[in-house]
Amino acid sequence: MKAFGILEIVFAILIISIISSVALIKLNDTNRLSIKTKIKSDVALIRYSISNVKQKLALSGDDTVINFLDEASINTKNKQLFNFVLDYPILSSDMTDVRGGVWVKYSSNIYRAFISNNESIDFVYDSSNGLFDCDYNIALCKELTQ
Repeated sequence: MKAFGILEIVFAILIISIISSVALIKLNDTNRLSIKTKIKSDVALIRYSISNVKQKLALSGDDTVINFLDEASINTKNKQLFNFVLDYPILSSDMTDVRGGVWVKYSSNIYRAFISNNESIDFVYDSSNGLFDCDYNIALCKELTQ
């Protein structure tokens, strides 16, 4: 009878460990990239929708300014964010349940998008000019808006 020696088993476990650790790192990077892509897509959709609503108001002769993007409560879970401009609003989270890909209404015109539990970016809606922007001095802001 032939059997595997202890040295062969140790090498097999070592090789499997190395391969799985590399795969886990790649999986984590892919997950982070997909969350950034989701937030980037959300921002583009929100900006497009604000512009679209402003154009509809202008074409109808209404000079009304969009003062608020929604009527959701601040730091409240499962409220509809951006429902004044989006046909299908984004559901909010609160500061106790943050994870990648969620939005929290931080104040009446500030929205926080989370990339992970400890990484987020604030977007501010300025009703005077209709811009939905973040601080371009932050690298993450540039990455999510360009």
